[in-house]
Amino acid sequence: MKRIGVVGIALLGFILLSGAAHAEIFKWVDANGKVHFSDRKISSQAQKVNVKTGAKTLGQNNAGSNIGQDNQSAEQRLLQQQKYVNFLTSERLERQEKRQEAQQEKDKKRKLCAAMQDQLKGYTHGNYRWYELNEDSGERQFLADDQIEAKKQELQAEIKSNCS
Repeated sequence: MKRIGVVGIALLGFILLSGAAHAEIFKWVDANGKVHFSDRKISSQAQKVNVKTGAKTLGQNNAGSNIGQDNQSAEQRLLQQQKYVNFLTSERLERQEKRQEAQQEKDKKRKLCAAMQDQLKGYTHGNYRWYELNEDSGERQFLADDQIEAKKQELQAEIKSNCS
């Protein structure tokens, strides 16, 4: 007896749900050009719209096969999704690494430019005697004015090409 009651309640539920699935939808455009949708025909201009639902019968998927047979394809889909997530994650990490490398290169270039500009200021505004160290002996070799001017021009060219 209890079994019949449960089956009866289940059938009643299916009947009620199937009525909602076959409800009519109407569409019309008002005077302002706004599109409206309703489950009742409110305007004389309303037209019935055919709506495709993804309704499935119990125990079947979209292709009409049994759900039990769909488990393998669900596992395959899950594996594909995991592969795709892993792919997207690796691409995101690669992009982050490239951005970090680009930022480090930019910072390095900025520091180099600042150092060259400071050196140029020293050549231009300083009343110093500039010298270079001899690589072999380690002795100072003082620069003449024309050598200092050549160094300034070299620095200006480097700054112009690398710091703009």
